[in-house]
Amino acid sequence: NVETLKSFPIPELNDIQLGELAEKADIMFSQNKVLQALKSDFLNFVKNELMPQKISTKLENWHDLDWDGFKTELAKGKVKLDNLSLKERKEWQDYFIAQQAKALDIKAIIDKTDSEIDRMVYALYGLTEDEIRIVEGGK
Repeated sequence: NVETLKSFPIPELNDIQLGELAEKADIMFSQNKVLQALKSDFLNFVKNELMPQKISTKLENWHDLDWDGFKTELAKGKVKLDNLSLKERKEWQDYFIAQQAKALDIKAIIDKTDSEIDRMVYALYGLTEDEIRIVEGGK
């Protein structure tokens, strides 16, 4: 409730700490924006070029699939890449792999930055390694 939050201590930040946190927040915002644009552009290209009848949740998260998983999800939408020429299939595979690599690179930056922010906050609150493990759910 609100009263509990009011009693929660908020540490004072010096200008350097504030600047570092703001920089990390900017990175998170900008990289998430880039990732969303990449995911959306890829999915729109798939919709326009291959015209699947439906887009599954897994297909929406295409960057988490391997090539075979991507083909399987397309097949659920009544798209059979096997009907394409060998050259076209290879172009799709290369495109998928290239876009996925970009998405995973961006995701790695986001995950690294998120972890850095967590570490900064833990330090601000003076958490021990045991307390950090509890906060992170025993990881």
